[in-house]
Amino acid sequence: MPARDNKIFICVCILLAVLTILFILNLWYKIIPHSYVDKYVIVLFLTVIGLSLLPFADKVKIGNLFEIQRLKAKIEEVQLYQYLGEIIKTPQGDIFYYDSEGIHRLPDKETVDFLKTKKGEILVTVEILNQMKNSYPIESVKTSEKIRWGGQHIFVVLNHKKYWVSPTDLTAILPDGNTDKIRQVTDEQIRLIPSGK
Repeated sequence: MPARDNKIFICVCILLAVLTILFILNLWYKIIPHSYVDKYVIVLFLTVIGLSLLPFADKVKIGNLFEIQRLKAKIEEVQLYQYLGEIIKTPQGDIFYYDSEGIHRLPDKETVDFLKTKKGEILVTVEILNQMKNSYPIESVKTSEKIRWGGQHIFVVLNHKKYWVSPTDLTAILPDGNTDKIRQVTDEQIRLIPSGK
């Protein structure tokens, strides 16, 4: 919740606390003469307090065990999970790659096409984009290092992470299709490079 909303919430709480104290003092000492308080007036007063706090429901804690604001953050976190490993597109047309480290700016169309899944470019709102932290830009798939493991598995190394190259992507990565010039790595070496996807 923004700082302005926190200030409004505190002001509303202080106002309600003062009104509650005045209500109780009037109940005991009859500060306002000829005022009549029965169970319906008390229910009405409590209803007014509840309705006043309703816009700030995400700040209310219930029994110190359940906090609506934390639950809301968890839901947003789960919603962001669906974008992991995907190419996301903003309403302005900017294209990024999103992973556990945040959103990465992409250098060219070839890198976009290489990292793109079957979902394609997923359009996200500005609100969703603002929940994603910015991260480093990703290297181009055209100029990055290519490695070969086990004789037939080709990987592209982008920002020190390995990305497996499917047979359909091989021609885009290696236009001549010659895999012989690619550096061969051992089992031990391949394990040292973290996987990107």
